Amino acid sequence: MRIERDSMGEVKVPSDAYYGASTQRAVENFPISGIGFSRRFIWALGLLKGSAARVSGPAGYVDAAKAEAVARAALTRFATATSTPTSSSTSSRPARGPRRT
Repeated sequence: MRIERDSMGEVKVPSDAYYGASTQRAVENFPISGIGFSRRFIWALGLLKGSAARVSGPAGYVDAAKAEAVARAALTRFATATSTPTSSSTSSRPARGPRRT
């Protein structure tokens, strides 16, 4: 476990989780369906976060070193994910993005 902080204080989050305090609070307070996100959604989220970081660093919105670290992590871990902590699938088939023409 690790400690994450947000505007509501500290919360324990599993060490292998790729989310922070707010998501952990939602997991604890709203255990509704048990259905996780698809690998395709996780792939798209990684692509989006990585791309946003790549633009935000040079634009001066985020420290350049932090932006590059976020982009590298997002694009290597999430955009190439074959399984995720929130996925109930055990398939080893790689995640696929949109078709390129």
